Amino acid sequence: LLIVIGCGMALGRAIANALFLKRFAIDYLPLVYLLQGSVCFVASLLYAGVADIISAERFFKMLLALLAMAVLVFWALISPSADPLLFPAYFLFYEVVSEVLLIHSALYLNQNLNTLQAKRLSPIIFSGLQIGTILGGLFLAAYAPALGTRNLLTVWVTLLLLALLMVALRHHWKGPSPYFRAARKSAHTLRSMTLQVQQGFRFAWDSQLLRSATIAMVFMVITYYIINYSVKRVYTDSYASEDSLTAFFGILTTSTSALALLVQLLLTNRLIQRFGVPTVNLFYPLASLGSFAAMIFHLGLPSAVVASINIEAVMPAFHNPVRTIFLNALPQHIQGRARAMSLAIVLPVSLAVCGILLWFLQQFDDPLYFLIPGAAAAGLFVYFSIHMN
Repeated sequence: LLIVIGCGMALGRAIANALFLKRFAIDYLPLVYLLQGSVCFVASLLYAGVADIISAERFFKMLLALLAMAVLVFWALISPSADPLLFPAYFLFYEVVSEVLLIHSALYLNQNLNTLQAKRLSPIIFSGLQIGTILGGLFLAAYAPALGTRNLLTVWVTLLLLALLMVALRHHWKGPSPYFRAARKSAHTLRSMTLQVQQGFRFAWDSQLLRSATIAMVFMVITYYIINYSVKRVYTDSYASEDSLTAFFGILTTSTSALALLVQLLLTNRLIQRFGVPTVNLFYPLASLGSFAAMIFHLGLPSAVVASINIEAVMPAFHNPVRTIFLNALPQHIQGRARAMSLAIVLPVSLAVCGILLWFLQQFDDPLYFLIPGAAAAGLFVYFSIHMN
């Protein structure tokens, strides 16, 4: 299932980036960050309201069906003469969808494995996302110039429907998720959803683990998106057409995902067992700080690729599995809301700070004006990750 989802997300991300960067403009990316935070906040509240009420497989089926219809609509609307606002709209759609899919995949895994199984198997199972991303990247590199960036959306629709079929068949044969425990429903749906959200916020405030993780994640998000913005400026200047840029994203995605997969399968579990979760939790923050140091020294294609390796390989190989282990320590009945509240609190604040900062600093010609604040955010990410441990 995660292979299929990862393959589709690889296609969706490359299409979103190429269409936005070539048909709109990267100078508006900071404003999209601001909008993205607001949209993710609303999506997170809606997700938090239902995540612990219905089973993960039921929500998955509804989500995948809605996404397939939405992507098909975007495919029908996108054309050479399409409204320019369609491209930031699709970019926002992908960013929100990718966050919800990742969060819900983790919750789905949690409802089908016990804590010991999840600790031992999460890095291996989540490697399916990397395998799918590799396959998606290879497909992009081979067929993006021939099919055209827009027509790749139909392939994503096919993959979403395939994932829906897989979830439906598995639970038709195996029954419901064995570790799902529904929160108490209210007679009034809206009141019930409001109660779920309130309880999620209260737990996020009361739990020292979740509170510490949230502060560290604020600076992680700022660090990630400043790196993302920096490398996209380089890639946009390096490739002339959207199809060539899409093909490049395919090659980059294949390379970084293959590296992430090898590390995740061969090293992540061993390093966690040898050095412990707190130590491995510092790998990604320190690598991010090193990425900024390389880009400050010289912002070009080599340093941009190194920074992309960090956010596309080091992050999924180390940070994501470790964060899943941290969150698995939370009470079972609150996990869906806790994950959603973390996203609802962190993304709007972090993206607002990042978007405002980049919007003003990009007016200066020297990239140091946004690289140095990014390095400072990475330093704080390291600091709070240490205290989180």
